[in-house]
Formats: sequence, C-alpha cells, structure tokens
Amino acid sequence: MLFTADEMQHLLQLDGGKFKVSTAKEAFEFCKNVANRHYENFPVGSIAIPRKVRKHFFSVYAYSRFADDIADEFASDDSKKNLAIEMLEQLAKYAAEKFNSQCGNPIFMALGETMKLLNLPAKPFINLTVAFIKDINFARAETIEDLYDYCQYSANPVGEIVLRLYGEYNEENAALSDKICTALQLVNFWQDISVDKHKGRIYLPKKIFPKIELNDLLQNKKSSILQDDLTIIYNLTYNLFAEGKLLANKVKSKRLMLELKMVVAGGLKILSKVNRLGTDIISKKPIISKIDVAGIFLKALFRKA
Repeated sequence: MLFTADEMQHLLQLDGGKFKVSTAKEAFEFCKNVANRHYENFPVGSIAIPRKVRKHFFSVYAYSRFADDIADEFASDDSKKNLAIEMLEQLAKYAAEKFNSQCGNPIFMALGETMKLLNLPAKPFINLTVAFIKDINFARAETIEDLYDYCQYSANPVGEIVLRLYGEYNEENAALSDKICTALQLVNFWQDISVDKHKGRIYLPKKIFPKIELNDLLQNKKSSILQDDLTIIYNLTYNLFAEGKLLANKVKSKRLMLELKMVVAGGLKILSKVNRLGTDIISKKPIISKIDVAGIFLKALFRKA
C-alpha cells in the first residue's frame, strides 16, 4: 500500500485536502514522487521514455496507483466494500469530466493537464476504475474469454494510454497492444497462483480447470491432468505475445520500440520460469534475478521483434 485510508479520503477531494497544490508544476512533482516511492512493472522511470512526456507518465501512474490502493485497502474488509466501490465510481465520474486542471488536487490537476495537453480520451481511465470494481466483486472466470474480457479493463487501457502518450495510437497498433497487455496480465495471474490462493482467488478458468478448487490449491493438491491444463493456458499466453510483439516493428518511436521489446522479453522470461516450475507453480512463485533483467535489456537492444 502506498496511501493510507486517511490520505485516500483527502485525495478524493477536488481541492486535494491536505495535499492541495497551487500549480501544475507542483501537481506533476507530487505524481513523480508517487511513482518514485512505488515503482513496479510500469514504465514510469524508464530511460526509453522521452523527457518531454515523462511527467505525463507520472500523472497516469499516480492515478492508477491511487485507484489500486482504494481497492486494496477497503476491499479487504467486507463491511467496507461498498465504500470502495463508491470511491472508485467517484473517480470514474471525475475521469469522465476529464478532471479539473485547476482544482487543487495534485493527481486530478496533473492528469487533467495531461489529458488536455495530449488530447487523451476519458475511456481508458474509466475502464481502469471498472477493473478495480471487478476486483472487489471478484468471481472466478468460467472461460479464458472471460479473462480476456477482464483484461479489456485492467490491462489494455494502459497500453492504449502509452500509445497515445507517444503519439502512436491507431486501430492496428491498438489491437497489437491489446495482445501484449492481455498476455502480461495473464502472466501475472499465472505467476501469482501461490499468492492469490491465500486471498481466496483463483484465476484459472473453470472450463479449462474443472477439477481445481480453492481447497485443492491451498492444500497443494496436484491432479493428474494439471500439467496438461497449465500447458494450455501457457500456450495461449505465448501466442498472444507472439502476435503482439509485431507492434515493436510498427511504431515510429525508437524509444517506444525499445520499451516494447523489453516488456515482451520480460513477459516471456517470466512465462518461461512459470512453465519450468511445472505443477509446483501452485505452491511457488518464480524469481526474476538481476541477471534476468540485464538479459532482457540486452535482448531488446540487439534482437529484432
């Protein structure tokens, strides 16, 4: 968690409460600090991001981090789930109005400025809040297509935003970006099976894994066909990467091309580690070393997509 429950209440106010700022420069600096305090698998600090749009990545990240923290903080308590949903719905309302670049709230001010300067649509930001609401109202997917649909809200909007920030958005690029983002989201599900089961969550689709239940995962039970079923979802994920990686050859920005190659290489590296664990994936999480990260960077530099 990055924000406390009290801080979230302040940051949901249009004037920013105790975080109130007076200028866009202050707002962007706040968002930059958010990114630096909680860097993860989001390219907010990458050398591949042009300096002129880096602050806009910070504002997008701060918004996403804030919404994620709302879902995590309040959804863990059943009595507060409705409050979390109300807060996220309020965020969606602000997003639909393209925020307010003069409001005083550092996240809303920065993102409002980003949306105005780069002419970003509200839909991807609204979709992100929908994804967090879906997380709160979690229900196990029946089919792999259900997971693909979830990714339309949770992952694909991030890819769309990145394309728009680089000025590379079009229908063809967006379709390829969706494949990459969906694949990344699926890899995240597969690598976290051993973690998510303790939260009562199974992301393995029922129709592919009809004999896997939560108790089986908690007890590390391995059915005779578990590996075959895992191979099915891994192949589906690999195919998404294979199709989506063509995007790196279509974008004009050399920096974005490098970023895309690194993202795909990283996703494939995690997928290979997940695959090598076999059925132990239900009790272990793969480890990505610094050497792995260096290898991903070098592969992105010297190999074609």
